[in-house]
Amino acid sequence: MRFLVAFLALIASLVTGFAGLFWAWPWLTDTVNDTVKPYHDISFLLPNTAEWYPTSWAALFLFAGAALGLLASLFVLVRRGKHAAVLMFLSMVGPATLSPVTLPFTGLQGFVGLICLFIAPKAPPETVPSEAAA
Repeated sequence: MRFLVAFLALIASLVTGFAGLFWAWPWLTDTVNDTVKPYHDISFLLPNTAEWYPTSWAALFLFAGAALGLLASLFVLVRRGKHAAVLMFLSMVGPATLSPVTLPFTGLQGFVGLICLFIAPKAPPETVPSEAAA
């Protein structure tokens, strides 16, 4: 199960990193919007470029969240599920405080954070009493 969770954490980190790229450069956002506009309305997912200061900080937090997600996927592989869950939740909270529109991009990290809580550390080996000590 931990390999599946680590894979999901990796995918969630890549989605968050893509969202950071999408939010960091307004020309990319405008190009995607112009291309998709005839087919679907994605204006609710687009950053507010009129307020560039919080949008740019949200993009930086999305990049940091992607890095935290990658670190969390490594923690999952070494059976540190609770530590990974904290990192996943932190990477979701940072951008959401600056712009709640980032939640669709970081929501997968929150879901993976919940799953990470079920990854338990490996039980310590049982000690066998030695007969020589008796």
